[in-house]
Amino acid sequence: MALARPRQWIKTVAASGTPESFGRRSISALVRTANTNLATATSTAHGLKVGDRVDISGANETEFNVVDARVETTADANTFTYRLILPLPTSAPLAASGTILATCHVYFRRATVLGKNAARTDNTGDVWFGPESTNDSQPFVVNSAGEAKIECQAGVKQDIADWYLDVANNNEGVVLILT
Repeated sequence: MALARPRQWIKTVAASGTPESFGRRSISALVRTANTNLATATSTAHGLKVGDRVDISGANETEFNVVDARVETTADANTFTYRLILPLPTSAPLAASGTILATCHVYFRRATVLGKNAARTDNTGDVWFGPESTNDSQPFVVNSAGEAKIECQAGVKQDIADWYLDVANNNEGVVLILT
């Protein structure tokens, strides 16, 4: 896997005390266009760009689960498309059900983390981040208007999909600059 191209991510958490993954997004609706292998996913504020690679998992209809799918289009901030693997069975469903996730694997060696909310203004409280998914267990903290830098050891890289964010106040978060 390639390292991340310099990229900026904005991540906010709606409710304090509930850590959220940086790289995993829930998909609320997943449908396929009839007679094609093009799937359209609805995922609120997905943050994906055309060309990003994602793993789609959790669909009960296994035709929709794809490893390393390329994002084909991003119609808006909440919708993206990808291709299902061919050949599809003639009875392939047009909609998927289940607890469906899109996981975007972005690898980095260095990251700058800024304490900002969705409006890119300073947070009013602290935010914690790191590879722990339980509340109050994140090893890194950024104060309200602070900044943190992460640098991996030589030869080591991290996958942002494995990191979580927790906040002191609702709707606060971070801006990540990955290199």
